[in-house]
Amino acid sequence: MALVVAHEFGHVLGLAHEDRTCATMNTYLDGNHTEHCPAPPPGKWVCRLLRADDVRGAVSLYGGTVRPIRGPEFCSM
Repeated sequence: MALVVAHEFGHVLGLAHEDRTCATMNTYLDGNHTEHCPAPPPGKWVCRLLRADDVRGAVSLYGGTVRPIRGPEFCSM
């Protein structure tokens, strides 16, 4: 549910679908992850709702600087 909300909020911010790379803005959700992103291991979930491509898209629309995303990609349930 959180990935769907983050995806829809991306549209509110003006982001379009991105189907060439791993992004929250991928068109399709494949179970518990977006289409081009790695699936979480069993017992884990995606805790990084924004991917680098999503951040780059927002920065290109609104300005700013892209910084490295920190923290684990997957979290324990």
